[in-house]
Amino acid sequence: MVDSEVGASNERDASFESEQTFGFPMLADAGGKLARAMGAELATFSVIVDRAGNVRYAGGIDDDRSHLREEATPYLKDALDDVLAERAVRRSEGKALGGVWLVFRSAMPVLGDLRL
Repeated sequence: MVDSEVGASNERDASFESEQTFGFPMLADAGGKLARAMGAELATFSVIVDRAGNVRYAGGIDDDRSHLREEATPYLKDALDDVLAERAVRRSEGKALGGVWLVFRSAMPVLGDLRL
């Protein structure tokens, strides 16, 4: 996971990561350089990159701005399920509705290949 929020730092992320059970590392994107390169404008903007470095999904978490509808389409969850199952992603883009988390599968090798 990449933290592109204001104040992102390795120290802050290490502290947050120790309190959570994500099962994957966090990387600080101080200054938001990676977020800008990926086209992120809101904190709910998410990107899934596969092991080969291909962007498989970019956009919002779901289509519900205020979490009031049980029938919201879960864009990010569906895309993650598809990537992990090694099948075509149902939707490669979705509108981001709120505030930038970038999600990477096997993030560390992929980040070295991204051009910022």
